[in-house]
Amino acid sequence: MKILLIGDANRITSEIVNKLNKEGHTVYVLMSSRKTHFRHVYEKYIFDYGNNCIKDVFESVSPDLTVFTGVFDTSFDWQGEQDAQLSFSTGLSNVLAAYSRLGKGRFVYLSSEEVYNAAEVQEDNDGEIIKARTVRQGEITCVNYRIATGLDIVVVRAENISYAPANISEAYGECARMCIEALNKNEINCNGMDISLLALPDAVQFMYNIFTAEKHRYNIYTLTCRNEMRSGDAIDIINREFGFRVPVRYASDNSVIWIEELDVHDYSEEFPFAVFYRTEDCVEETVKAIKKNSKKFIREKKHEQNKFMQIMLSIKTILITFIPFIENMICFIPFFMINNRAVGSQFFGKLDSYLIYVLLFAIIFGQQQATFSAILSVAGFCFREMYTKSGFEVAIDYNTYVWIAQLLILGLAVGYLRDQLVLIRKDKDDEIDYLKHRLRDIEDINKTNVRLKNEMERQIVSQSDSMGKIYEITSSLDKYEPEEVLFYAADVVSRLMESRDVAIYTVSNENFARLISFTSKEARKLGNSIEYKKYGEMYTEFEQDRVFINRKMNPDLPMMALAIRPEGTINLIVMLWDIPFERMNLSMANRLKIIGSLTQNSVVRANRYMDILENQRYIAGTHVLEKEAFGSLVKAFNSARKRGLAECSFLEIDMAGESIEKAGMNIEKVIRNTDYMGDMGDGKLCVMLVSTDNEATGYVEKRIAEAGYSYRIPKEMGE
Repeated sequence: MKILLIGDANRITSEIVNKLNKEGHTVYVLMSSRKTHFRHVYEKYIFDYGNNCIKDVFESVSPDLTVFTGVFDTSFDWQGEQDAQLSFSTGLSNVLAAYSRLGKGRFVYLSSEEVYNAAEVQEDNDGEIIKARTVRQGEITCVNYRIATGLDIVVVRAENISYAPANISEAYGECARMCIEALNKNEINCNGMDISLLALPDAVQFMYNIFTAEKHRYNIYTLTCRNEMRSGDAIDIINREFGFRVPVRYASDNSVIWIEELDVHDYSEEFPFAVFYRTEDCVEETVKAIKKNSKKFIREKKHEQNKFMQIMLSIKTILITFIPFIENMICFIPFFMINNRAVGSQFFGKLDSYLIYVLLFAIIFGQQQATFSAILSVAGFCFREMYTKSGFEVAIDYNTYVWIAQLLILGLAVGYLRDQLVLIRKDKDDEIDYLKHRLRDIEDINKTNVRLKNEMERQIVSQSDSMGKIYEITSSLDKYEPEEVLFYAADVVSRLMESRDVAIYTVSNENFARLISFTSKEARKLGNSIEYKKYGEMYTEFEQDRVFINRKMNPDLPMMALAIRPEGTINLIVMLWDIPFERMNLSMANRLKIIGSLTQNSVVRANRYMDILENQRYIAGTHVLEKEAFGSLVKAFNSARKRGLAECSFLEIDMAGESIEKAGMNIEKVIRNTDYMGDMGDGKLCVMLVSTDNEATGYVEKRIAEAGYSYRIPKEMGE
């Protein structure tokens, strides 16, 4: 299954990715920051969630499951409050739009118990309240989107997740908060309510069950531990581990403000519920981790700036604001002097230096500076006119207002046009930058798609777990003689499953199976003959035609096992003993199932071939193989024994003058149905004991002696 996880890497999201990867799913990650790193992902995309490229990512990945980590995504800075709220809401809406445009798969939105704070009104924790309201609004958005589109959108509210943090940035949950307060404030704020913590591995397993469920009844689930402990007991554990008693401040009002609830259902109402960690275990684990690295959980106190620094910062801000106007005033001085010298000049008397001054500033700096230049020019003009006229005469002179109007109109018009040109150029530059960014995004996506296409082609052609490679290797069984197929089947399974210890048992009757082929001594640890029905858990999986996975790590059982059922009944049992725990997942089980099916085809063909030639292989009326058939079988066993794939021993029967037919009928009664009898030539009868070495033939020898026959071990048969 292809899964797109949206969110930056942290303890919770990384654990989700590790679980999905362990189960054999292909995980793609969409993240907004390059500062964090995921392991075990197939491909990662780095874009803002509000980017238009998100729809291209969805089209490229075409995920069967999309997980929006929401409240657990650490890319949002909730100290910025409004900015984070806008980014979160915009990103969620953009992702939902891209998902609905794709129109396939399941969308899961992760939430937490923080939504219960959405109705609170506090001033000290504004960032937390904004976060709670935003996450709560995200839940409502997903619900409304599901109703409007009819798509498979699920909200998962994982409450009070707990894990052992490595530093203060990883601290999460009520217990971690109390520990950090004890270290930094030497006190603990407690609301007096009981604590219920859900261990991270349990939470991830519950999420995975919802992710992979074929169908689900509800659309909003809560994941809780359902195991509580008193807050006072948790504080006692903190005091005991830290070695000192911390004062506790209990809230005066323990009432809880409940928000209007959606149609929420508990996880256990639909899915099997079992937790491996109690709340007490989570508290002790968290406290011990914080105590061990206590220095990493102490916040650094920021020193407040003194008044002098604040005053200097204010002066700096004022200077930066007024510097352009001061520069303008300085530039006005030479133009004022030029204007005074030009008045009355024969050549420069008609030159309007103030108009040039205003136009220069309008062209270079725009309308704002042009307006200020015009004001300075009017002041300079009036001051110069008052050399020869009174202020009243200047004020009532018609030419004064005509000149001022000319100056303002030209200056403001030119400044306005300059500002518009700058704005148009800036818009074009922004559009070009946007298109370049989009082009880079498309190039990145295209490069990723080409790489993935080449990777998929390489997998199809040569990767060990590709269908082509599996078929190529299993088809190699067809080149062996019918007697050799089962021996080399163990080697084929070992290669394809990357397991050194493989054993194949053939079922001899309703209860027992006999070892026929193996790849190591470890693979034989159950013995040469087993009563397979007594292994209840494994046999139950066989009866339901499923692969047995030893999740309980029972040392007396194989790590994985498969029963091959050619005609509905168990014929062969394949056992793998050295599969690592992290590879005991659904992907490996499916691979073993496919390999078993292909191996079964070769075995069935070999058996049918042997049945067809039965009249030619056996002496008439007996189960004694003809000389040529027996010789071929002996050769196959000896070849497999030299390669360490099988074990056998031989006994030559002294028939005391009886015919080979009569002796064969009598000997057949004292050997197993998995053993063979054959004509050695010259009328000599030989018994081949399968999966038995020369030191373990005692029980058969005794039976043969009781039947009235003597025997010897022919050394040449084992060569």
